[in-house]
Formats: sequence, C-alpha cells, structure tokens
Amino acid sequence: MKIAVIGDNCIDVYLPPVNKKYVGGCAVNVAIRLVNQGIEVSYMGVVGSDLNSEIICNSLSQRGLDISYLSQLKGPSGITETKIVNGQKTIVKEELGAQLDFATNCTLNEKQLNFLSGFNYIYYTGFTSWQFIKEEEKKKIKNIVIKNLKLLDKLDSEVIFDYGENKLAGLVEDTATLVDYAFFSLEKLDKEDAVKFAKRILQMGCLLVGITLGAKGAVVANKKEVVYFLTSDIDVIDTLGAGDAFIGTFMARYILGDSLIASGKKATDAAENTCLHIGGWSIPINYNNK
Repeated sequence: MKIAVIGDNCIDVYLPPVNKKYVGGCAVNVAIRLVNQGIEVSYMGVVGSDLNSEIICNSLSQRGLDISYLSQLKGPSGITETKIVNGQKTIVKEELGAQLDFATNCTLNEKQLNFLSGFNYIYYTGFTSWQFIKEEEKKKIKNIVIKNLKLLDKLDSEVIFDYGENKLAGLVEDTATLVDYAFFSLEKLDKEDAVKFAKRILQMGCLLVGITLGAKGAVVANKKEVVYFLTSDIDVIDTLGAGDAFIGTFMARYILGDSLIASGKKATDAAENTCLHIGGWSIPINYNNK
C-alpha cells in the first residue's frame, strides 16, 4: 500500500522552560504515523535553503520516508515557536518561509501528477492551521488548494484532505465533492454538533469524515455508521501533533482493513500517547549532529 503525502513541514521551536527544537509540521506528522503502521510513504513538499532544511531532510529519510519529490526553495525553512502551559500548546510566532510560497503559489505540475498517479491514496493538507497569515494569503491558499484538488480528482487515487480548523471560508463547500476522506480539528464543537457536522459533510459526497475534538475525543462517520471515541483521563504534557497522530494512524489502519471502530480506537491511543511527551514524534534536534 502506497500513500503520497503533500503538505507542510517546519522546525517546532519550544520556548523556555522546554527550550528544545523538533522536526514537525502537520503533513510530516501524518506521514510519520503512516510509516509507523507499515505504509509506504512518499512526501511531497518544500524546504528552504538553510541548515534547517538539511535537518528536516535527514530526519525524514531516517524515518523511512521517500523524499525524492521534496523540493528546495530559496529562503528559510518554516519555524513555529510554541509555548507549553499546563500541557496545552500556544503558537506564539510563525515564520513560514518557503512554506508560504509553496501554499500560495505552487500548483501541481505534470511531472508531479505523473508521480502521484502511482499511489493508492493521496493525503493533502489544507494549510489551515497557520495562525498568523493575512486574509489575502488565505485567499491565495484557498485558490491553490482548489486547483490542486481538481487536478488530483482526475487521478485514480483516493484523496484524504485535512481541513484542519476550517478557517478558509467556503473551502468545504467548494471542495467536498473532490475529497474522499475529510478530516477536521474542531475543538469548540461538542459531540452532538460534531455528529451533525459530519453527517452534513457526508451528504456533500465524502466517503468518510473524521473530526477531532481535543480532550473531548473524536467523531468518525461513514455512510453506514457514526462512532464517537472518548479519550482517557491522562496527564497531558504536550498536545502538539495529537490530531495528526489520530489522522495518520486511523487512515493507515482503515485502509489496511481494520473496521472503523478498531481504526478509531488505535488512532485514539496514538493521539493520547502523543500527549505524553514533548514534540509530535521526533527526538530533539542536535545541531552539532545533523
């Protein structure tokens, strides 16, 4: 089974008192979880032209990702500064660098589409988790996302799309018919509202909808069933990457043949385990040993 992952990467910088740096990014976090479940993954994205780009590339290669379609753009790689307070993350600053250029300007080209045509599934992040982008940049991102989803729709692959916090106005309505598996991070919703939302998205044409609700758990629905997954009472250290762990683990198990319930349980366990350590998945970066 082969999955292509398209999307962002960054260096997660944890401010004091943690004072550590990790390789991260929503798409990368999902890709790692897929690999952990035995899925063959190719990662398509961009890095900058700095030391951090070498760190990111080396880290992904060491974890078993194919990065032959990871491109390099001039400028810095993305950096996200995070503060942890009582286990909850707060994004303090984002320096998107090459990631912003990728999200606002890069339509999939013929070479990339030919490569992607060989995959059973394609995961694509909607870049909707960024906190500090301007309205004009949001519009550009939305236009690129729509163009790329239309191009992916022409392939035989099934598309997994991460709408994140659903901050791009009208994106769901414009793209749901192009998406097979839709995921959202909507912590403000309660269980009942999440179920209603999932059913509405299914009516738009998606095969499956997953909604993570933070500490309240997650709702996953397909055409036959709607299941609510409750989280355990754990001592949370860091929530960064928990939603990505849920998506990656769920999709891996689901496409490998597990039931929706079994996939959701394993995904919930993966998300909870992610909350028990700092960083989405990697060990801290040692810049003296790239």
